[in-house]
Amino acid sequence: MFSIKLKQKNNTKAKRGFTLLIAVLATSIILSISLGIFDIITKEMKLASLGRESQIAFYAADAGVECAFYWEINNPDGAESAFKKTTDGQGQAITCGIWDNKPWSTPVGKSDKSTFYLPLGDTSCAEVTVDKLTTNKTTITSRGYNMSFDGTKCGTDSARRVERAIK
Repeated sequence: MFSIKLKQKNNTKAKRGFTLLIAVLATSIILSISLGIFDIITKEMKLASLGRESQIAFYAADAGVECAFYWEINNPDGAESAFKKTTDGQGQAITCGIWDNKPWSTPVGKSDKSTFYLPLGDTSCAEVTVDKLTTNKTTITSRGYNMSFDGTKCGTDSARRVERAIK
């Protein structure tokens, strides 16, 4: 009888080690799956954020095109475009949008190609180039950014800067 009891004790110790091994394996499998799901969620959040920033940049470019179209058609100084090259080289001021609670005005028409920046609050900005190729042909290129106007250009050279263009 004594030998049977010893075998039972040895058997119990072996089962305890096996149970610990199964518990460690199950925990590591669950941890691996959790880390994989976390990685997928992080990437999806980055993609969703990029889509939002892309939309902001596109709407900024669209606002720049609309501003240029408006001044191409509705020049207060006469029947011709506000972007037509002036003879005195001074150009004229156009106003689109509000920046720092003031109407944003910039001179255009100093040459055949006019470039102006359109600040759109703290979230976006547009760089618009109007090229008067001939009297009957005008090319408008608007580049929208998801960054604000810093006084000289749209946004900084950030890794998170998104640019969308409309021509």
